[in-house]
Amino acid sequence: MIDMGNISWVTLVVLGLASFRLTHLLVFDEVMQPLRGFFLDYREQDLAPSGLTFTAPTPRGRGIRNLLGRILRCHWCAGFWVSLLLLVLYTVWAGPFVHGIIALLAISAIQSLVEHWVQTRI
Repeated sequence: MIDMGNISWVTLVVLGLASFRLTHLLVFDEVMQPLRGFFLDYREQDLAPSGLTFTAPTPRGRGIRNLLGRILRCHWCAGFWVSLLLLVLYTVWAGPFVHGIIALLAISAIQSLVEHWVQTRI
């Protein structure tokens, strides 16, 4: 059995749901587009010779701005760092505020998953 210290399986699931929701919020949700726009430039690229184009996010600037742009264009990368952030918050600064934020994100993740399930069944 894996020793997770003081983290129960329920807590692990809640942290996982919170990480999923915060990652999705940062990487995909429209409300965060202005934030992503500071770190990413969206340019149309041609798929020659097909003539088709697609919009690809390209990191802006140098240094930390470029690094955060690279992270924000990859949901796998962002998910790792968001998970690390939430785990540190939960283990180091555990308290009502942090627990409330994590619970809010987890509940929002469940709502998103249920809504997706409902929309794909209609």
